[in-house]
Amino acid sequence: MGCAQSKLKIPKAVATTRSDDRRNDKDDVMIDSNHNVGGAFDTTRATRRVGGSQSSRLPLQKSHDEVKQESYIINGVSVHYLKHDFLFEVHEAGLDQNAKIYDLEDLSKESHGLIRKKGEHVTCPRDGRIGAAYVDCIQGEDNVGPANLMLSYGWANTVDTITSTLYDHCISKNLNPKRTYVWICCLCNNQHRVAERKRMGIEVPFEEFQRIFYHQVISIGNVLCLMSPWNNPIYLSRCWCLFELFSAYESDHVNIVIAMPPSEKK
Repeated sequence: MGCAQSKLKIPKAVATTRSDDRRNDKDDVMIDSNHNVGGAFDTTRATRRVGGSQSSRLPLQKSHDEVKQESYIINGVSVHYLKHDFLFEVHEAGLDQNAKIYDLEDLSKESHGLIRKKGEHVTCPRDGRIGAAYVDCIQGEDNVGPANLMLSYGWANTVDTITSTLYDHCISKNLNPKRTYVWICCLCNNQHRVAERKRMGIEVPFEEFQRIFYHQVISIGNVLCLMSPWNNPIYLSRCWCLFELFSAYESDHVNIVIAMPPSEKK
């Protein structure tokens, strides 16, 4: 979700995750001062529906129209770029399509991985400091533009799983991959600020995370939930992925798509 980011303080009721994925759990819930939340989406002011009835509104939320009026540009990376240019960069870095996202960027290290290297000498357009988000370094209408799809996934998903699922989604929905711009936390968050706040141990209240995420998901309006592997989805073991799905479901203004890689469809 871009600039002075910090560690999210997770309520005990939510902070449950598979033990072998704890490394990702810390990375996926980073938040920054530019209202970009890593690995998650926010809830809406839309009412909860219980047994067909409506209950009280969730806290710290605004209506769909109020959010739209306050909207700022949230850029995403095109599926075309991910399928071609990004995969090329992955190979150039000595990795392959089976690399997981946390193989591309280890935020616990001072040295920059593929993602932070992209913007290490670029000025962030939001805070004016050196070190920009990956998405800020991409140019061209075929490569970057206002996000119209948000990817809900885990950092343990592979590059191939992510790119093939997104491309297959475009084909099945008759969407132009060059005009389908995906907000994906690892590339659209300013990971320089995430790492900085991570080292400082700064925590963000859950309510603030929820409020910012809500703004993100309402502004974009479409969420694709990545389920892979099909017989034991990483998604279902990630508490924040489930929170993202729940948040999107709470809104009448957000479209949700459940997807998996074409190689896993049966």
